[in-house]
Amino acid sequence: MKQKKTHQYPDTPRGILGFALTPFAIAFATTVLSIFMLYLTDYSGLDATMGQTGYAAFFGTSFLMVTRIIDAIDDPLQGWIMDSARDCRFGKYRRFGLLGTALIAIGVTMMFAIPEFARTNGGWLWIWCIIGYILFDMGSAMSVSVPILQKTTTDARLRTKILSVSRFFVVIACIPAGMFPALVELFKGEDNDLGAAAIRTALTFVVICCSLAVVGVLLLKEKSQTDISEAIPKSVVSMKEIYGMLRTNRPLWIHNIGFFIGNLSFAISSAVVTYFLKWYYCADPATGEVNAVGFASLAGTYGVIVLLPNFICPFLMPMLLRFTKTVDRAMRACMLTLGAGYVSLFLLGISGILHKSPVIFLSLMFLITLPAGCSAVAQVILNVECADYAEYKMHKNMSAICNSIAGVISKAQSAIGGVIPGVLLIAVGYSVDAATGAYAGDLNTLPDMIRGLLMTTTLIPGILGIAAWLVYRFGYRITPELRSEITAELDRRHQQNEEEEHEKTSI
Repeated sequence: MKQKKTHQYPDTPRGILGFALTPFAIAFATTVLSIFMLYLTDYSGLDATMGQTGYAAFFGTSFLMVTRIIDAIDDPLQGWIMDSARDCRFGKYRRFGLLGTALIAIGVTMMFAIPEFARTNGGWLWIWCIIGYILFDMGSAMSVSVPILQKTTTDARLRTKILSVSRFFVVIACIPAGMFPALVELFKGEDNDLGAAAIRTALTFVVICCSLAVVGVLLLKEKSQTDISEAIPKSVVSMKEIYGMLRTNRPLWIHNIGFFIGNLSFAISSAVVTYFLKWYYCADPATGEVNAVGFASLAGTYGVIVLLPNFICPFLMPMLLRFTKTVDRAMRACMLTLGAGYVSLFLLGISGILHKSPVIFLSLMFLITLPAGCSAVAQVILNVECADYAEYKMHKNMSAICNSIAGVISKAQSAIGGVIPGVLLIAVGYSVDAATGAYAGDLNTLPDMIRGLLMTTTLIPGILGIAAWLVYRFGYRITPELRSEITAELDRRHQQNEEEEHEKTSI
């Protein structure tokens, strides 16, 4: 009789579910900046409370630019703190997962629930939002899924399986960004206050995503020296070791540069597309009035359209890897397809075909989201591979520091995606009535704004996607032979460490 195959952790329901749920708060955090910009310009009512047309667009754009400095300092710092922490019974990284989730919840709540005294005073507004952002940024920098996975297994097949399933769940955490206008319309209540509904929508998802992330962290197991009665002494990562890792880890830099350029295409398009749909398809250029119900319906449809491919991608990615053989080749295929899709949208736009029906736009965006979703899975696999390379070269685990660089990249993409439309909105004096959603700025600027939105939704992302393909094609140099060598060496070291620790505990 054939014996039933047994699976060992992390290839178990508990392990896979833990890795799937843990990134919920971080995934939601990556969408917060784009939501926050839309909240400021269209729902916060800052223009009215400050008594200045265009104030919200100016503040939002300036805020996103200033916070890049915080990201550049804080994310690597949090990675260093995690990598240098003591290993204990609960694990080195899991406790940071709980702390980071709590900080995300507090920070996002502060950014959206702005008190009245801050709404009417520019100085207090900056102080309140910056404090909230610092807490949010500290929490989102404590991303633990990749460090724990890199520490748990070197099996490339198992990593792909876990990360593909994780991506399936992470997409759910991105729902607020894709469907934010539709959900605001749904939650506005009897008072028809869109601003209050926007706050309720954001905070509802904060509670849901952070709660699921806590469950995920508690489900995870982390390899640690649990048989020792006292916590393991710190193994602080020195500045010399960090410098050495950054100097020698060419794959880390090539990957992050390539993904920054490539995913920036999707980040820019995603940040602009809500404004694009609103003014390209749902507004009357002569009066500035917006069909609110039509816009909510179109934005909600777009949210579903771009979410569906992401649910397909976890199943598509393993097939793509079998076809391309290596994950960097899969990434190259994704970037080239992504760029070609956006350029096709632009050509349809300038020909006038795109304006005839939103169905054309939505259909092509559905197809574009397929390579974008697959590239997100490939990005995390490459992050783990770069962390393997760092440990292989430096003989020390620095996966949190490697992952923190990816965190900076992700936030920079999201912020730039918000800054670019922000600059465009400032240029035209963009202002919206927070209660009705109608345009409150100079109507003569609407045609130029719409043309600018078309360019930033299609052509610019297309150019960036093709540029990313070039970076990966000619820059990434981890060959299949080197991958095999790294895996064999790390397995040998891990086995040796486990044997040494077993000898210590048996004495």
